[in-house]
Amino acid sequence: MITLKAKGGIKIKFDPEEDLDWDIFDAQSNKKIGRIEIDDEQMVVGADISQEYQRKGIATAVIKYLVEECGCEFYFWPPDGLTYNDARHLSVEGANLANSLVEKGLAKWIKVGPCAEDETF
Repeated sequence: MITLKAKGGIKIKFDPEEDLDWDIFDAQSNKKIGRIEIDDEQMVVGADISQEYQRKGIATAVIKYLVEECGCEFYFWPPDGLTYNDARHLSVEGANLANSLVEKGLAKWIKVGPCAEDETF
C-alpha cells in the first residue's frame, strides 16, 4: 500500500500491486475518493478523482507518483468542443488540472494530426 501526502495535511493511499485499476482512498477517513486505470503498457488510460479532492492536490500527488516512481505516461485530450489551443490557454473545467500537470512536466496534451491546434475535439 502506497501512502502519499497532499497539501492541507491530507494523505492518500492506494495499492499499485492490486491490478491495473487502482482505487484511491483518503488515508485519514478511508473514504474512496477516486480510481486510476492503467493499461498493460503502463499508460494511464483513465483517472476519476472527485473535484473536492482535486482542489486539495490529490490528483497531482497520485499522478506525480505514477509518472516519477512507476514510469507511467499521462496524457490529456482537450475537453469536448475545445481545440488543443483553447484548452491550453483557457481556464475551463478539466483543463486546469491538465495545464498544471503539463507545466510540471508530469503530463502531455494529445495532439492529433498535423493541424491539431486548429481542430476541435
